[in-house]
Amino acid sequence: MLDEIHKMPNLKAWLKGVVDGKPAAQQLLVTGSARIDTFRHSGESLAGRFFGQRLHPISVREWCEQTGAAPDVALTHLLERGGFPQP
Repeated sequence: MLDEIHKMPNLKAWLKGVVDGKPAAQQLLVTGSARIDTFRHSGESLAGRFFGQRLHPISVREWCEQTGAAPDVALTHLLERGGFPQP
């Protein structure tokens, strides 16, 4: 997993080499908060190597349903730790 890698200079050329050189059975997860539209329209093409997935934060309701927590406990948890699951 590579997190916040969008800050790396020459990222797309480097990432293209990593993807093309990895074993077929190996998977690669790249995460980050960069505006993906800007990323996709700059420099190297990652055609066939890039599949975007939009991930929305977990809501208080979802946290309550999954954990059985009360709404105030869920809100406190999400405010302290964020609403995104670990990759």
